[in-house]
Amino acid sequence: MSFRRLCGYDLNGWRDQSARNWQITADGELEEGPVSLTGAVTDPCVVLTGSGGRREWIGGAQAALSPHGLGEGWGDLGDPARRRRVRDCLADQAVRPEQLAAALKGLTAGAATIAISLEEQEGQDEALQDRLLRAVSAARLGQPVLVWRSVLALLGHLQLDGAGDNLSEGDRIGVICHDAEGFSVQILRLREEETLHGRILTPERQKAARHVNSPWGYHGLLDEAARVTAQITPQLRGDLAGQMRRLSTFALSGAQQEELLRDAAGRFHLIRTPAEFDLPEQTPDLSGFSELAGCQTVLFESHCSGAVYASLFRELSALCPKPLQPLFAGAVAFGAFEAARRLAAGEPVYYDFLPQISTIVLGAEGAGSFDLIEPEARLPAGRVYRSPVAADFGLQRGAKELKVYLRRELDPRPRLARHLLDVEIHKQTKVSLHIEQAPAAGRAQLIVEAPDLGRQFRLNWAQAEVCPESWEDLIAKLSTPPVSIPRRMVLEGGTEPWQRTPTSDGLALALHRQSGRPSADWEVLAGLMCRKADGRYPISSDGDLTPELPAVTVANLEAVNARAMTHLRARASGEITADNSSLKYLTWQFRRAPAGLARMLLDVLRLREPGKKHPFIRSQMSWILVAQGLGRICQRPQDEEDLLRICLARQITDWSYRVETAAVAFVLSRSPTAHHFLTPKDLHRLVKRIRLEFEAERGSDYTKFNYAPLLLAGLLRQRERDRSAFVLGRDPLAQVLDDLIDGTLSDFDSRRSSSPSRIRNIARYRPLLKALRDELRGEGTDPDILLHIHNLDDDPKG
Repeated sequence: MSFRRLCGYDLNGWRDQSARNWQITADGELEEGPVSLTGAVTDPCVVLTGSGGRREWIGGAQAALSPHGLGEGWGDLGDPARRRRVRDCLADQAVRPEQLAAALKGLTAGAATIAISLEEQEGQDEALQDRLLRAVSAARLGQPVLVWRSVLALLGHLQLDGAGDNLSEGDRIGVICHDAEGFSVQILRLREEETLHGRILTPERQKAARHVNSPWGYHGLLDEAARVTAQITPQLRGDLAGQMRRLSTFALSGAQQEELLRDAAGRFHLIRTPAEFDLPEQTPDLSGFSELAGCQTVLFESHCSGAVYASLFRELSALCPKPLQPLFAGAVAFGAFEAARRLAAGEPVYYDFLPQISTIVLGAEGAGSFDLIEPEARLPAGRVYRSPVAADFGLQRGAKELKVYLRRELDPRPRLARHLLDVEIHKQTKVSLHIEQAPAAGRAQLIVEAPDLGRQFRLNWAQAEVCPESWEDLIAKLSTPPVSIPRRMVLEGGTEPWQRTPTSDGLALALHRQSGRPSADWEVLAGLMCRKADGRYPISSDGDLTPELPAVTVANLEAVNARAMTHLRARASGEITADNSSLKYLTWQFRRAPAGLARMLLDVLRLREPGKKHPFIRSQMSWILVAQGLGRICQRPQDEEDLLRICLARQITDWSYRVETAAVAFVLSRSPTAHHFLTPKDLHRLVKRIRLEFEAERGSDYTKFNYAPLLLAGLLRQRERDRSAFVLGRDPLAQVLDDLIDGTLSDFDSRRSSSPSRIRNIARYRPLLKALRDELRGEGTDPDILLHIHNLDDDPKG
């Protein structure tokens, strides 16, 4: 097997160190050797060497010892722009890749596989990962993997003989990592893995670390070291204060340091720190460490040593609910080497959770949060995760850009990403958003696919607008106002049609007279029953009588109704021959029609095929009476469903606008339950029928346009079941209907015909079609639109 150079790099900017399995010989050759630590570089920096076009940033021990950037006393070399601390490079979001690349190359050049430590920085994790990966690319290093510092600390600990003997699957290991602002507290779960070389323990990270801010962080220690040193060394000020590299060593160890510094005039000054310093005062915060109580072991990792480490360990031991176990010097670098070894061998390095990324989608209940990552997703390092279910959006016709709201678990504010479209959107178009992400591998890739447009593009979180609202407020804003749902149509009943007028006896007197006759005049009764007076029918469409009716009139109605049913049964059996006046009389009583009439008419409607006959079907007009009558009288849900199924069983192209279209429009607009029986396939077929009728009338006088708008409005009651039904941008069928209305409105404005009939019908239908279009666009303002459409076309012939 060929030798593969592996390197683990503890890159932190305070005390950098690497572990590798090769050495550099005296003549500069690389040779295989045992795993060993390089000399740690405290307060590491990168410096700019050369001049003109041959400038180069270098890092490592060579940069730490050079005078570059140490002030005017060193001439041109001392220009501060020539020197940057590595920790400043790590924190700088605009850092140049070659500067971080120099920091990497200083201790890792020649590695084929490299694992690099990654600190958990609140709100900056993915940005730092991106910077490091760009730097790895600029440095032209081998196969990289970024690994969380807490994971590397545990992997380093597991390299000790016997460290894993008492650990097993499911054990929880606490890791306290010392950092610039205090401490990060992480709990890792162990997983047992079988490999070609036997059993290994693999850490699993289940959530982000908790940060405990403290003046005992590296910055706090450095500030305290600088303060006590300045007290005994007055000349340590200005440029000299920024030059002193051993101040960091003093801050991390507490051991006295001395360093020769050069001022702007070229004079040297020997600066000596105090012999020791105390930790800054701090009010103990137990809450940050309380969750460690359930851990089998708690490890403590720090760059500190000597007296400072001893003081920190003592103080933290008092705060921690479990005994602390100190990690040996170089544990993180050794853990990084083990990570590189596992990566090269194809073994799991660690498992990681992915911070949740969510978007907002519009669904049946309005706007809602949509998670793009499964809650329990755990991935091994290096494996890419792709959303199992994409978030779907709809681009409306004419859209110029896609707007997507995004939230990331580790960011305090949501954002709005915009993408300008380079194609014209002619119809509602579906686009899907999913993510691709690998653990600790930079920002998630937010990928939008629009197959109908032949496009795929990526959203950029960094360029997205920060939203002032919270996620919950955004959802509430996008959910309101809710789309309107047309009210169920109820045709009013009143006393007026029952009363005598100068031109009519009135229905009450007619029933009284007919109830005493051996043979009723069904034609007279039918004409009175379907007559409106002052906008009201004798009986409401819900089958209710006005309470002012005398009891004797109600009794007469029931008696005449019973005679009408007897008359119909006799006709159906062939005992007598008569016209359909008694049937019309009963069907205009709406839902008060006698029980059994609906079943009788459903049986008739099933015969609507060539060659089949029935006594009720005397001409084509009879089918209108039967179908529209059913649309009026169905009161049982089963009868409503049967009516829909009979109509929909017939080819949509074979429908008659006054038979099937009218019957379905009636029952959907008036019933509280009928729309619940429609399937998605039914909805598509009904939209197809509406399209046929809309398109057939273009260029005409619109004399056959009675029922298609009513059917369209009746379909909007599907929003009781699904708030996104027939809403433009959410339901593709809404786009079809919106296009139909636009096409018809355009036809209204054409000059194909100037007949009085066309002019009159256009004037009637134009405002209602605009109101229907508003409904489709979620901007409806007429809750009684069904009633207003019906009132255009009262058709007593049916």
